[in-house]
Amino acid sequence: MHAYFLVAPDGSRRAFRYSWLPDAGEATLTAGDQRPPHYLIDEMLQRGTASWSLVFTLAEPGDPTDDVTARWPDSRETVTAGTLRLDSAAEDQAALDATVFDPAGVVPGIELSDDPILHFRSQVYGESFTRRTREERP
Repeated sequence: MHAYFLVAPDGSRRAFRYSWLPDAGEATLTAGDQRPPHYLIDEMLQRGTASWSLVFTLAEPGDPTDDVTARWPDSRETVTAGTLRLDSAAEDQAALDATVFDPAGVVPGIELSDDPILHFRSQVYGESFTRRTREERP
């Protein structure tokens, strides 16, 4: 989990890491489990809704923000910053599938940390998406 900074209007900053925690609890797949590409959408439609809590883990002074492999102590304060609820599938799944997650795409009030891997991931994700979705040429 990469570190980011919350930036207040007065310019003060506080480092945090975030997690999306499923409200229904976590479930894992084994190496042998096979699922169709959009099985989670089917599961959500059967249940009627799916929701996740957005939880920020707040850094203390001295916590590293430039190394994704450096754990912060479990005792760090956490804050539930919001909830994401989905109750329908995208009307145009193909258009949604054509988007690329970019961990560097932040909103005003949030800044990237000094983690070099975080800054590099944007380029890598874009390239990976291009390579995976490029049509085969004869």
